[in-house]
Amino acid sequence: MKKLSTMLIVTMFLLFGCGKEQKQDSRVKIQEGVASDTLGSNIITKPLAHIYSAITGERIEFTNAATRRNSADILELQVEFYNRSYNTERFQYRIEWVDANGFTINSKTNVWLNTSVAGKSNGVITAFAPNASAVDFKMNTRDQE
Repeated sequence: MKKLSTMLIVTMFLLFGCGKEQKQDSRVKIQEGVASDTLGSNIITKPLAHIYSAITGERIEFTNAATRRNSADILELQVEFYNRSYNTERFQYRIEWVDANGFTINSKTNVWLNTSVAGKSNGVITAFAPNASAVDFKMNTRDQE
């Protein structure tokens, strides 16, 4: 049992302590099986990476939210996120648009939408306000049902 524990600790150290992936252009996403093996994608160490990811609760990290007005004076939203997990993550989101008085604008687009993102990948959600009176937004997320 002690040997197994020691092997597991050494493997985790190698997997997450020394497994630095080379930086690449962030606009190019290379899926597993295309690039060279890393400790996180190797056929032997991959299950350990997935277990570690599940144990530590790695999931979605929202990295940026930006708005702008388009030529029709409609507010556009772009929300960027990153899946820290090694597993594909599925979740739902709902965007509510807010007017200058802070009230939610009733719209048929205020519904829960499904999305997913592959492990260790970036994702983007884009949306358009229902009319020109929108000045801000609120976004909620939940596990996919």
